[in-house]
Amino acid sequence: MSDSLPLARRLSALDDDALTALLVIRHVPSRDVRDFFDLADALLDPASVRLALRPLDRATIAALADDASSGATDAPEKTAQTLIELGLAESAPDAPHRFRAFAAVAEVAAAVLAEAPSETADAPSTAREAAAGGLPDAPGEPTAQAPVAAAPSVDALASERAFIALSAISELGQQLRAAPMRLLARGGLSSGEEKRLGALLAVEPATIGALVEVATAACLVTVDTDTLLSTTRADEWSLLPSAERWLALATAWIDSLDEPVRRALHTTTPTDAQQAASATPPSPRTPTEGEAAGEWISGAALHSTYAALFPAADEAMRAALAQVDAIAELLGLTVDGRSTLFGHAALAASASTPAAAAKWTTPDSAAATTAGAADASASTDAADLEALTEALPPEVTQVYLQHDLSVIAPGPLVPPVDARIRLLADLENRGVASTYRISQPTIDRALASGETEESLREFLAATSLTGLPQALDYLLAEGGRRHGLVRVRRLGEAPRADGGAPTSSPYGSRTLIRTADRALLGAIAVDQSLAPLGLRRDDDGSLSSRVDATAAYWLLVDARYPVLAEDAEGRELVMRRARVATTPSAPATSGPRSPAAVAEFVQRLRESSARSAPADESAWVARQLDKAVRSRTPVTIEVRMPDGSSVRLDVTPLSLSNGRLRCVDVRAGIERTVPVANIQLITSPE
Repeated sequence: MSDSLPLARRLSALDDDALTALLVIRHVPSRDVRDFFDLADALLDPASVRLALRPLDRATIAALADDASSGATDAPEKTAQTLIELGLAESAPDAPHRFRAFAAVAEVAAAVLAEAPSETADAPSTAREAAAGGLPDAPGEPTAQAPVAAAPSVDALASERAFIALSAISELGQQLRAAPMRLLARGGLSSGEEKRLGALLAVEPATIGALVEVATAACLVTVDTDTLLSTTRADEWSLLPSAERWLALATAWIDSLDEPVRRALHTTTPTDAQQAASATPPSPRTPTEGEAAGEWISGAALHSTYAALFPAADEAMRAALAQVDAIAELLGLTVDGRSTLFGHAALAASASTPAAAAKWTTPDSAAATTAGAADASASTDAADLEALTEALPPEVTQVYLQHDLSVIAPGPLVPPVDARIRLLADLENRGVASTYRISQPTIDRALASGETEESLREFLAATSLTGLPQALDYLLAEGGRRHGLVRVRRLGEAPRADGGAPTSSPYGSRTLIRTADRALLGAIAVDQSLAPLGLRRDDDGSLSSRVDATAAYWLLVDARYPVLAEDAEGRELVMRRARVATTPSAPATSGPRSPAAVAEFVQRLRESSARSAPADESAWVARQLDKAVRSRTPVTIEVRMPDGSSVRLDVTPLSLSNGRLRCVDVRAGIERTVPVANIQLITSPE
């Protein structure tokens, strides 16, 4: 009996969630699939099987190939269950850890292994020797230079790159809070936006895409429809020390990589290579002292290890390794292909997080990635974290306040100080030593964010190495005097005297603008930049508008008026302009189809199953006969005779109608008519 029938039966018995997961993972096209029989045929199609084998390691593929001759195969229960869920095998009824590969799957698995001989399984250790300079690079692969043990100059370059990436991603979050960025329809930022960001972040525009990828993996930024936004997690992340912030970025990015890539990165010794080529993924662990397992691999070493462990990987999967190498260089994990102490620490932290142990054939690993990144610093060896702290530029707590109102930070500021400085001043130049600029608008911004003149003076007195310049003292005093001079109140609804519908204020206004300075109020009333507010004078001399109080507030801020927001009861409000997204539960991923399309596909399959259940063998026989008639394909049928015996006939089907099959008996050379109800089995001729 064909494997399609038992597979169709199993598929029809799955619940909607399991069936949806299978359809998404296997990328089944819905166009030509009408029922579970079609779905089973699609899953057993050689091209579909080859796609499903891509993330499976050599030993698992070998087990599928060997199963064709050895019957049910023993495997760890998790591996057997995974293969069954993928529709590549069926379970053995006697034991949960045994499976039987479908014949079409075993055939494709054998072909994959024939195309990638087992001799390449020794490539991981060989590639590492090549990367260390002992052997020439593998032909056709990117060059991997340098020894495993990084020289001091290598770690110095890595420290510089790590700091630049860390600073750039931090500034990216700040820029997104000031102005979210629109993405192109095909994804990514426009070239003009990348050039603008490159200048602001002090990096090459070509690296902006990679920085956004890392920030997205760490859930510091997210995509809302077609807009790139900062997230609430960025607030928590920005308060961590530099070493922990960098480690959170690196481990989140590693854990967001496809599972085959992660396994290749964590396979670092001949022993590990043998384990990684087994039927189950290696248990995540932190490498011991002196062990090469903590070294980052790239270039030829990564390509060779990847090809040895995953023989079914296609060209697109192998080509993606180039982006992995590029981001590793950007983050300081490698320098010119050589591993650094940053690469060692990131691998050790990633191996200790839950994402490294996530199920490697389902999309669930994304959710584990988020939790794994959050615990990266906690799971990192104290020595590694200390080494990172020493390698990165030391953080400082004080700055130089200049008479020209510039602020010079002689090093990276500790997060709490940096946050308040960014509130009080605009960034002019970011680097190991950064420059900020204080102005009257920035002081107004700080005051509107909840600071007071006294709190700012106390902060600057404790932070400044040069005292408080006279010009800054004047600006603080002027800001304190001006702050709240103009007040914007959100009006509450009050009942009308005539008993009609409640109204906010005279003329149906929703916002009240008032100030004790009559001249300033007059200036606001005639300011053309505030014309969208449609201001009108009330009887008490104040101004009112039908525009929402929030919009009115920000228009006044943009016009540089010393404005303060109030609620309907007159309580002061702290306004936040930044549009910040809530932290996503997992980094954004794109699926082959939308959930609605998959749900519609599942519903269509359920409806077809109600008309002709896969458990009905007569429906299966009729379907196979119909296919044979259309293609004039010779088949072998087993016919039940009136006396209860069975006869096997090699026939060429001619037509199928009224419950009868008209066919040519190949051996007898005559035409026969056989009742379809008497046909028990249909197979390919031997």
